[in-house]
Amino acid sequence: MSDTTLFACPKCGHQTLIPLSEVKTNKDLIPFPCRNCGRLFTDHDVRSQSGEIAEKLLREAIGKLKF
Repeated sequence: MSDTTLFACPKCGHQTLIPLSEVKTNKDLIPFPCRNCGRLFTDHDVRSQSGEIAEKLLREAIGKLKF
């Protein structure tokens, strides 16, 4: 499982690497600026990408299970 994840800026598409150890809830991420264009990520931005990130992490974890 990955210790970091990428959030893509809705404005410019730049991907910001976020250490998962620093994130417990969405509120830990809001607001944070895009390192490329400076746009602040909103709660909606984080929520929309969080579902995709959770799905990816679950798939990785399930793929490591031995049946």
